[in-house]
Amino acid sequence: MIRDIEKIVIARGAISDRVRAIGEAITSNLNNVDDEQEIICETNGNINGATWSTDVPVSGCTEPCMENYNPDANWDDGSCGEFVGCPDNGDYSLSFDGEDDWVSFDTAVIPYSEGATFTTQVWAKTDTIRLQRIMSQSHFQLGLWANGNVVVSDDWDNLDVNYPIGEWVHTTVVQHENGKKLYLNGELVAETSNMTQESNNPFKISSQSDYPHEHW
Repeated sequence: MIRDIEKIVIARGAISDRVRAIGEAITSNLNNVDDEQEIICETNGNINGATWSTDVPVSGCTEPCMENYNPDANWDDGSCGEFVGCPDNGDYSLSFDGEDDWVSFDTAVIPYSEGATFTTQVWAKTDTIRLQRIMSQSHFQLGLWANGNVVVSDDWDNLDVNYPIGEWVHTTVVQHENGKKLYLNGELVAETSNMTQESNNPFKISSQSDYPHEHW
């Protein structure tokens, strides 16, 4: 039973699948309560054994990268808006399962004008030797062949360079006016006079450029 309670204010967003019942004073269907509807309890009585707690649902947006984020919310009520950017709270890495995980950008990232120069750098780690791609855009296809050798692009795919397995590797590809260079962990391991002519296809991570496969 409830003692000395004049009213209980219930917001729709605060109702969870489980509703705590106090005695027999409240028998309404709480799932149908309108926003800020007041339930007036005129019944007096005693609370037997139960104690009041401040551990209550706080509704709001629980996604830190979204508009309307509420750091105090512990129940997402669907009020999140547009993506506004994630807070800088440390270093993270994306983990891929090698089967169907990948990332696609809306536009090209690598310059695709004739004779364009660019530098790409990436930290990556793999525990298996198989056909897979770290990142790609049209003819740029940085990844591994089935034998573990590195492939950089359609016009530079016969490198006799093994990719280290089971450790983080910093890979850099530099295209300059006279060709391309490949660095692994800061060491120059291969170079060519070939120039990759890119297109404006979307940039992808953990996938071939033409369609999703050869995942990292």
